[in-house]
Amino acid sequence: MQKLFDGLIGWVGRGVRWADRHLRFLDLRLNRTRGGILGQEARHTVAAVFLPAMLVFFIVNGPSLRPTWRLALAVLAAVASGFLFLSMLRLGLRRRHSFFRDVVVQSLLIAAVAVAVWLLASENARERDQTLLYRHVLLALTALMISAVLLGSVLAVRLFGSERGRTRVPERLRQVELFVSLPDPPPVTGWMFVLAAAGAVVASPGRVLFPPALFALFVEREFLTWTFVGVLVVNLVLLAFASLDPRFSGSWNLQHRIFFSGWSALVSVGVIVVGVCRVADVQYVSTLFDGARNYTLAGYLLAGYMLTWWFDYWTSAPAAIRLLDLIGGRGGADDARIDYPIDPATPLTSVPAEHRMIQVHGAGRLLVLHDHGGAITYFHSYSPTEMASVLSAGLPEKNLVRADLEWVKWRLAAHFLVTSAIVVLLFGGAGWLLHRLPQQPHIGPSGGASPPTRDAASVILPAEVCAGTTPVIAIAASGGGTRAALYTTAILERLHQQGQLRHVRVVSGVSGGGAALAYFVSHWPRLLGTDSAAWDEFFTAMKKPYIEDVLDGSGEWRIAADHRLGHLLADSFERHWGDNRRKTMADVDDIGLILNSAIAGRFVREVGDDNKAPIGVIERRSGRSGSSDVAGGRVVYTNLELPDHFGKAVLIEEKEPRVTRDTRLPVFVVNGGHVRLSDAAAANANFPPVFSNVAIDRNHDLRLWVTDGGAIDNRGTETLLMALRHAVQAVKGTKRCPTLPTIHVIEVEASAFSDSYSQDRGLGSMMAAGTAFASQLDAEVLEDLRRQSNGGVRFHYLPMPRLLRRSGSFGTHWMMQERITVCRDPQCRSRITLRGDDVVQVLRALDKSSLPESASASAKRAHEFILHDERELKPNWDRLSACLRAAKDGC
Repeated sequence: MQKLFDGLIGWVGRGVRWADRHLRFLDLRLNRTRGGILGQEARHTVAAVFLPAMLVFFIVNGPSLRPTWRLALAVLAAVASGFLFLSMLRLGLRRRHSFFRDVVVQSLLIAAVAVAVWLLASENARERDQTLLYRHVLLALTALMISAVLLGSVLAVRLFGSERGRTRVPERLRQVELFVSLPDPPPVTGWMFVLAAAGAVVASPGRVLFPPALFALFVEREFLTWTFVGVLVVNLVLLAFASLDPRFSGSWNLQHRIFFSGWSALVSVGVIVVGVCRVADVQYVSTLFDGARNYTLAGYLLAGYMLTWWFDYWTSAPAAIRLLDLIGGRGGADDARIDYPIDPATPLTSVPAEHRMIQVHGAGRLLVLHDHGGAITYFHSYSPTEMASVLSAGLPEKNLVRADLEWVKWRLAAHFLVTSAIVVLLFGGAGWLLHRLPQQPHIGPSGGASPPTRDAASVILPAEVCAGTTPVIAIAASGGGTRAALYTTAILERLHQQGQLRHVRVVSGVSGGGAALAYFVSHWPRLLGTDSAAWDEFFTAMKKPYIEDVLDGSGEWRIAADHRLGHLLADSFERHWGDNRRKTMADVDDIGLILNSAIAGRFVREVGDDNKAPIGVIERRSGRSGSSDVAGGRVVYTNLELPDHFGKAVLIEEKEPRVTRDTRLPVFVVNGGHVRLSDAAAANANFPPVFSNVAIDRNHDLRLWVTDGGAIDNRGTETLLMALRHAVQAVKGTKRCPTLPTIHVIEVEASAFSDSYSQDRGLGSMMAAGTAFASQLDAEVLEDLRRQSNGGVRFHYLPMPRLLRRSGSFGTHWMMQERITVCRDPQCRSRITLRGDDVVQVLRALDKSSLPESASASAKRAHEFILHDERELKPNWDRLSACLRAAKDGC
């Protein structure tokens, strides 16, 4: 066993030494200034061309890398700008322009491109539009970075402006050997390797976690754990060897310099946090990244790195230039290179004393090299601070040269501290100004005469249902994202196949179920017909990758300025639901629709506020924070004429209605005919924390901040029962409806299912309490409704099979997964992997004994499991069908 381990260590060690040689020379070729890729006289690296060209690419394209004509235009712009940047740098070199002028010229060129994009893009252009240009947040971020770069460069010009050290430090340079002879690594034993790996974890956890976390952002869910563990093990092996081999340590540190130096470290820390959270299956991080396209993630990540790398280059390279200026003692090192004369009496390495030079290397490093006829064999790189430390090493405490070099290190630290402070102040100030902008409402008040909404009793209990034995069907559809939307669609299709869909008079939904119901009522006439393609289109629409549209568009400027992500979800619904449909609440007059949001807070116009200004402007100008006194209540979007709070009496009387301490369930009704169905569906599916709270301006004087309706109860049954009770009270005993019809309430439940228990210090009780109390409320309102209707109310519970809604299987994010792993038991000892289309096929056949022969083997197996494990599923549906057919007498 020991021989096997020693052989493995030896084999890995040879690979590490091979990698060391290639990494060091790759760094030399890519980051060298004079004699590098840009030519023998260049004072910049290729990064000075590549990074601004990539910035131009993202300025033109935006952060999302979705394949469009805009992407092609951005590539052309990047290539053209790259040649322009190269030409300007060469022109500056020929005309002996200062290094500072290169910074200014390049910054102004980038700023000109950003301004051109801003002006040419329409104010209403969106990322998803066919227009080539749109306004996005990178335009503003680039402007802020350009300002920070220019201010930092001005500081760098005067970094070592005094004469201090210009005589003594160059003399010290002649007495110090800057080339390093690294010792051969010691023989590595097993225990040395294990301890070195453990030391790497303790000493630099960021370096340990970054590579596996980066991979974790892009792999599919089913390969996530093994990919993370595999990359983590490989990285630990390399870090262990780096701690044992000084030469390889320098090479492997290149990765650390790229991703953890300067402001790029902030991006890398973000990668680690979200990558680890995704592996740990933190729900909302998983939801976000499971639903995002890889090219979208790559675009945002690359844009962040390019912006920070460009800033770090132009704040670090001038500092290195100024240090060369100081230690060269000649008062000007804008050619990025000085000679490195060495005193013959100085103890030397094997590097010859002649042809030694020091030049700027990469983003602010200094390269010591021996250049004889263009053949570079000996070289070593330092950061400016490291070089100052090496030059001061061994000097007495009171030595004047040592004091000069300590002053140099202090000035370098102060330079980078001040440039960082500039970035913080610029971005913090910009963030504060954006925060002060009035937020645009997700749904605003009607701008004028709004088409009237329909009387609830006339829609739910029309005269024809009171005259015969026709039943009234009311449906409550739960939340659960794509899963709930597809299950709701399947139930509606089944009712249509049974000939009962025309009896549906009112529907109420939350989140995914609410979105499906909004689509349903918008296509109601066509879905009632005989065109089977309409139902196929319904299922296709519910499978659309809405979260991808949201993430692609999240970089739009309006989202950073005065809109919220919920607007993007509404736009995606509007885009994917087709044009040939009913689009507003005013268009729906033959069926009642109730969509439910949860209230987080409200803002009220007070006496003394400007009565002409919009409520959003008053919210920002007043300095008042609003009130959370109605948090936990409902906002109901409906086409029905319903009173606030469904007419419930208050529990605590208040003289001032604007500030209430009422303990009833607050329900605010938004029923203007101008309300778009897509906006109402998005507001009801605005799940936190991916989507922040959106503003609903109920009227001129009241703004409500709302979140996903499932935040307080994921079923939406309580508002449906209250609306039914309101309608029954309005017609009971009247001539129009002397005999109430049978009312069938169907609860379509697709919430995540988990019945396992583990110690959670009370969190489980806190999270489940809302549902428990809502169930009690539903039961009491249902009982009251039954009394008022003389017992003519039937309640039917249709839960989605547990196999498909067990926690951790069929996702709730707004995108159908390509592959879905469903578990037959909580421990997932028996599992099936299905395609998204397999799940749809199973859902559409839950009331059947078998699937078609064309179905996949996995789909058939899952269908068999469901029929076996959910023994009451088909009988329950059969009883419901018989009950509906028999109207009053069959239940």
